[in-house]
Amino acid sequence: DRDWALLPFADNPQGGWSSIGNPGTLINPAFIPIASSIGQPPVIFGDVDPNCNALGGFNTPIASTGGGICRFQYTFFDNLIEETDQYKLFGEVNYELTPTTNFSIEAAWSKLEIPEWNTSPAYPPQSLVNTRIDATHPGLVDLIAQNPAFGTALGASPTGDYAFWGRYTGVGGKFGEPEKGVRETEQTRLAAGLDGTLFDGAVNYDVSVGWSKRERHSETNDMAVEKFAFALDGLGGPGCDPATGTPGVGPCEYYNPFSNAIQVSAVTGQTNPQYNPAVANSASLTNWLTETLITDAKDELFTVDAVFSGDTGWQLGGGTAGWAVGFQSRNEKYELEVSDNANLQLNPCPFNDPASITYGNATAVGPTSCSSPTGLYAFLSGTSPTSAERTIYGVFGEMALPVSDNFDVQLALRFEDYGGNVGSTIDPKIAAKWQISDDWAMRGSVSTTFRGPPQTFLEGRSTALDFVGATNAFKAIDTVGNPDLEPEKALATNLGVLFDNGPARASLDYWRFDFTDPLQLEAQGQLVSAYIAFDCADGGAGVGTSECIALRDRIFPLGSAAPALERVERQWINGADIVTSGLDYFASYDFDLSGGTLTAGVEGTYTLEYESDDFLTGDGIFIADGGDFVGFLNEGTPFQSIVEHNVNGFARYSRGPHTLSYTARYKSGYEDVAPSIAALADIDSHLTHDVTYNLSLFDDRTRLSASVYNLTDEDPPRASTDLNYDPYQHSAFGRMFKIGIVQSF
Repeated sequence: DRDWALLPFADNPQGGWSSIGNPGTLINPAFIPIASSIGQPPVIFGDVDPNCNALGGFNTPIASTGGGICRFQYTFFDNLIEETDQYKLFGEVNYELTPTTNFSIEAAWSKLEIPEWNTSPAYPPQSLVNTRIDATHPGLVDLIAQNPAFGTALGASPTGDYAFWGRYTGVGGKFGEPEKGVRETEQTRLAAGLDGTLFDGAVNYDVSVGWSKRERHSETNDMAVEKFAFALDGLGGPGCDPATGTPGVGPCEYYNPFSNAIQVSAVTGQTNPQYNPAVANSASLTNWLTETLITDAKDELFTVDAVFSGDTGWQLGGGTAGWAVGFQSRNEKYELEVSDNANLQLNPCPFNDPASITYGNATAVGPTSCSSPTGLYAFLSGTSPTSAERTIYGVFGEMALPVSDNFDVQLALRFEDYGGNVGSTIDPKIAAKWQISDDWAMRGSVSTTFRGPPQTFLEGRSTALDFVGATNAFKAIDTVGNPDLEPEKALATNLGVLFDNGPARASLDYWRFDFTDPLQLEAQGQLVSAYIAFDCADGGAGVGTSECIALRDRIFPLGSAAPALERVERQWINGADIVTSGLDYFASYDFDLSGGTLTAGVEGTYTLEYESDDFLTGDGIFIADGGDFVGFLNEGTPFQSIVEHNVNGFARYSRGPHTLSYTARYKSGYEDVAPSIAALADIDSHLTHDVTYNLSLFDDRTRLSASVYNLTDEDPPRASTDLNYDPYQHSAFGRMFKIGIVQSF
């Protein structure tokens, strides 16, 4: 319910508009042989359902051919932010066992539920091989009878059937509603520890153990490829046996993908005058076409930490040097369970019924019948159950060296061992602070860092929907794990200056990170662009080169022309080296005002650079130029958008039990180098205002608060994305109100 979220096609052709809709587009094989026209871009030879525009689609004519395409804005059925229920419980007990020993234990539990995760009423089928419409299909016969001009434009098929470019339902919704799924996450955490002193206070210790578990449950519906093919042949429905049934007779039903099956448009609310109940789809048939894919993922973590510290007895100019040593063990478990229908080990291919061969929907059936083993469903890829476990060990030592009264140095060294292919690392750090005067100080640090790949990066498979420019449509993007990932490393440096004279405080820090082998997800846009640039499709000049050997394995079907691709496979890799740097700054001043204190200030980050080397695939194949990505939307790259300036200005007035706070939040504008239309090339800067009032009562035991966020109800800047804004930088919410109470006893 945001007026900027659903825009006409002309205002943002990428704004949730898919070329695969319902009503859809019909292709006559008289113009292109049926074997190749299925999967070729329908913008060349398409005859659009005559009720496309009237029911909420958008007919995009192709002037050069007289054809067209019926587009569908699937985001009409989505939520910008889902309705969510959250529950949280927390408890903690602290107890002094002895004068030198303290015991603590805590427990936390939370649950997040999205009971109705709304999505498009149907995902787009990635392969159109199974969308042949026979000329005798009752729905097509009736549509032509009601629209003779459409039949004339369509022309007689030389093969007796047509290719349908569309999805099984669209503007009509699934019974007028979005498709619905379920998302649930439950987390449990237990921790206990002992801390105190040993040897008459000479050594401090802190020993703890912790266990946590996160369980994620997902239910998502998708159309079964084989069922849809049978239903288009009149052999659909829960009571029909394709091997023995007669098309359209008894329990065997035709599925009608045309507009005359839509009684009311969910998009426009318009009643369809060409609706014909005789060729409409039954509820049982509609439900039969879709199945629920279920995944249950579980992460468990068990940690043991022990830290000891004390004084060395080594006297320096500023005092006694301190020491600390520690040990940590982290046992990580990851388990993924999937329903049988989503299990690629059990169901790798979409066609498994021999009747599919009989009716010409497949040339082979069974677990080895497909070149792209992505499962039973039109869009969502299946996955494989996974179980993984590893134990990570770390030890560290630190020294605090007060070299003089105004100069302190910290030295640290940490060793961590991930085992397996990830390996181990030794990371040093040195930090120093120089108190130049009572008001001024300088600080700086240099360290190396190390990040081992999460277990979910090493294995597994998932599917996302993304716009692929070469196809002019949203396509399935499959992400696969990579067991050969190496750890990500970085050199981190920081240099800063601080000022504090009481009422005035300020700091300025320069930071820089040099990343080597960063953990990075390949960008589908770069893979597809390189596939086109190297001419890797069947018959292309690049076929057989090392570049195309690597890239052809990422594009499905194998060897397809880029406009006809159905899926893109990307994986986690150790990506291009990155250098990023910037300035963090802060300044504030306290004023005495009318018996209270007014504090005003500013804080922010100025990102100077985010330089990446050229992008390569995991096989080392060049796919795109590197560069500086600050100030850009970065669609089609592995990076999210990066703004140059991120600034907060604030003022807070406190008097007695009253506090009034104001914050202005500013993000600078940035560019989109490949917008859907030129008007969206520049993404505007954004400024919002937040106000909060707090009241403390009864010796601060009762605290009341009231807030207004985005006081002036600013919309997020428009961007050339499917959601019409950039969620990495801006919020979909407008003005928000919040009230709260905290009671202490």
